[in-house]
Amino acid sequence: MWRQWIIVAVRLAMVIGRGSTTELEAWVSAHVRSSCELGLSSSLDLRLVLRPGEVLREASQIDEALEGRPALCHIRLPAAPRTPSRHSMLSFATSASYLAQSQRKKITLLSALASRARWANDYGMPYFIWIGTLNSRPPKESMAWCNEKGKESGHVIKVLALLAMLELRVAERRRFDVVMYADMDTMPVRRDVALDAYLSLAPEANVIASSNPRNAIIMNSGVFFLRNTRWSRHFLEGWWHRRCGYKDQLSLWSTLFSLWADHGFPQFSARPELFHNYTVARDYALRALVDIRNATWPALRDDRWPCEGRCGRILSAHQCIIEPLRLREVLLLPVAPFADAAGRLLPALQGTGSYGLLCHGACGNLSHLRESPVGCYRVIRDIRVRDARAPPSTQCAECPDASCARCGYCDVAYGHQRPNVATARFADIDSCVAAWPHTKIIGVGWLKTGLSSLREIFRRASLFPVCSVKKLANIDGCKSVTTTRLGWEIDFVRQAKQIYPRAKFILTTRDSAKWNASISDWFAHPQIRRNAVSHTVPHAPGTIELVEAYHRYNDDVRELFSSEPDRFLEVDIESPQKSTAAICDFVDPAISRTVPQCAWPFPHKGANCRLHGHGLGNVTYTSCSGIVERGPSIAQSMGYGTYGTGIVKGSLAAEGMRIEAKANGGGVPAMKKSGVTASLQSIGDTGRIKPAAAKSLNKALVRSGIKRTTKK
Repeated sequence: MWRQWIIVAVRLAMVIGRGSTTELEAWVSAHVRSSCELGLSSSLDLRLVLRPGEVLREASQIDEALEGRPALCHIRLPAAPRTPSRHSMLSFATSASYLAQSQRKKITLLSALASRARWANDYGMPYFIWIGTLNSRPPKESMAWCNEKGKESGHVIKVLALLAMLELRVAERRRFDVVMYADMDTMPVRRDVALDAYLSLAPEANVIASSNPRNAIIMNSGVFFLRNTRWSRHFLEGWWHRRCGYKDQLSLWSTLFSLWADHGFPQFSARPELFHNYTVARDYALRALVDIRNATWPALRDDRWPCEGRCGRILSAHQCIIEPLRLREVLLLPVAPFADAAGRLLPALQGTGSYGLLCHGACGNLSHLRESPVGCYRVIRDIRVRDARAPPSTQCAECPDASCARCGYCDVAYGHQRPNVATARFADIDSCVAAWPHTKIIGVGWLKTGLSSLREIFRRASLFPVCSVKKLANIDGCKSVTTTRLGWEIDFVRQAKQIYPRAKFILTTRDSAKWNASISDWFAHPQIRRNAVSHTVPHAPGTIELVEAYHRYNDDVRELFSSEPDRFLEVDIESPQKSTAAICDFVDPAISRTVPQCAWPFPHKGANCRLHGHGLGNVTYTSCSGIVERGPSIAQSMGYGTYGTGIVKGSLAAEGMRIEAKANGGGVPAMKKSGVTASLQSIGDTGRIKPAAAKSLNKALVRSGIKRTTKK
C-alpha cells in the first residue's frame, strides 16, 4: 500500500512541478500561429504562407496580419531539401519591417537571415523564425529585488518562442531534441565544425552557452543550445516570469541562480543584491557564481577542465571565462577557442570576426572585419600565450598553496560580508591584507607620463590581466594596473601600498615643462573641457599650480617608498637610459631573460595624441571608493591656470551625490545650491549639486580640510 502512495506522490509532484509551465505553454498555444512558412527567394524577397491559399509578400501586409498574434514559421529556401533532423534553429524578430529595413554595418538583417538559413540547411537543421509581438502578455512575478529602470522591451519574447519550439511537433509528430537559438544580428562563420562537438561536451547540460566576446557576463542570450527537457521548460518559465527591466539578461541570470537554489544549493539564494540592476549583475554575478561553484560542487572540479592549475583564475581581470565552466544543467564556454576532451580545438560559440562559430553583433561584411581580437577574446588569447610559455611548475605561483584552493580576489572585499555590492567598499582592510597573497604591479604616474606605454610593456611581458582604474573595483583580479585619468592621489597610493604588501609600484615621470605642454594640449580639447564641467568641482581660492602639484605628488611617492626601494621603480620617459628591459627586470628578472619583447624599444603609445571623450581630473575616484576604507580619500587638489580641478565627481559619489553641470563659459566650475553658492572658487562655470546632497557635501569638505565659503 505504501508503495502505491509513493508512486501517486511522485506523479503528483511531477504534475505540480510542471503546472505553471503547462499553463504558460497553453497560453502560448492560444496566441501563436505555428503552421506557417516563410519563403526566401534568391533576391531576398519575403513570401509568408499563413495557411494554404493565404500568401503575403509585403512586409507591411505581414505585420498587419500578425498584429497581436505572432507566428512561428518554418523558413524555406529555393530548392532546399527537407532534411529531417532532431535538432533545430530559431531566431526572433519583432516585425517583418524590422527584417527588411534594419541594417548592421553594411549588411541587412534579412541577408543575415538568409545566410543563417543556408548554414542551418547545410547542417540538416530546420530553421524557424518567430515574427511579431504580443498585445497582451502572460503575467510576471512580483520582482521585489528588481531595481532596474526602463520599460520592458520585446527582447524577452524570445523566451516564448523557445517554449513554442520545445512543444512544436514536426514530421512523424516528433519534437526537436535540441534548439539552437541565434539572434538576428548573428552571421555564420565556420561550416567545418560539427554541432555535436559542442553538445557532446556535457551530455547532461541542458543549456550550453557562452559569455559576451567584449564584456564578460554570466551568459549571453544571443547564441546558445537548449535541450528539450522538463528542466528547460522550468528554466524558460522562470526566465519569463522573472523579467525585469529593458534587458532580458537580468531575468536570465537570476533565474539560473533561483533554479540552482531550488535544487538544493541555498548558497545561490544568499546574494539577492547581485540582481538589483543590470550593471551590478554584469560586474559581479559571474565572479560570485565561480566562487559558489567552487565551494558547492567540488566534484565538478575534477572534470575535463579542473582549472588547469589556475583555479580562481578561471576568470580574467575582466571576468572573462578562460576555459569551459561546468555547472548543474549548464555549461558555459569561453569566448576564445578551447580544446575538447579529445584535444580538438573548437572555436568559441560566438565571437567577432572569424573567432567564433557565429559572429555576433555588428558583423558587417565579414570579408572586411578586422582580424585583431577584441575585448575578452584578447585577454584570453594573451593568457593562453603566457601559460604556454611558462613551465607547468610556475602556473600556481600566485596561489597561497599548491592546490590553488584560494586563488582569486579578496573574500572580505567582494565576499558575503559586504552588504551592498554596488558600494564596492572594503569592510575590513586589515583582514583583506591578510587574505591577499598575490604580486601586483601598479603604475602610479600621472596622465601624460607614459602610462599607455607602460601598459604596452605590461602586455609585452605577459603581465596579464592589465587593468586601468576605470575598472578599479576589479583591481584584485589584476596583475598590473595603471591609471587612465589625471593621476593618483598620494593617499590612495599609501592605502594601496598597505592593502597589497607584495605589490610593486612604478612611478613614470618626465620633464615638467614638456609634461605641462602635453597636459595643456590635452586639456585644450573641446570635449575634455565640456566633460570637465560635469566631472570636477573646484578647490579653494589660492590653489597651487598644476606643475607644483605634479612635483609634490612625485616627491610624496618617492618619500613613501624610501624605506622599501625593492618595491619601487621610477622611470623617466624622457631619459635616453629608459628601456623596457629595466621595467621587466624590476618586475621579475626571469621575465627579462625569457621574454624577447623586453628587449624592444620603449613604446611611445600616447605620443602626440589626446584622449577624446574622457573627463578631466581625478575621475578615478569614482572607482577609488572601492579600495579606500570608507568615504572619499581627498588629498590636496591640483589646478591649472583658470581651468582647474578639485574635489572630484567620484569623491562626491562616495557620499551619494550626483553632479549636474551647466556650462556658462570659461573659467573654473563652482558649487551652487538654491541660489547660494557654496563656493570653492565661485567664478565661471557652475556645477549644480542636488539640494538633498548639500549636507553630505559639507561633511566631505570638512573631512578634506577645505574650508567652505558662501557667496551670493
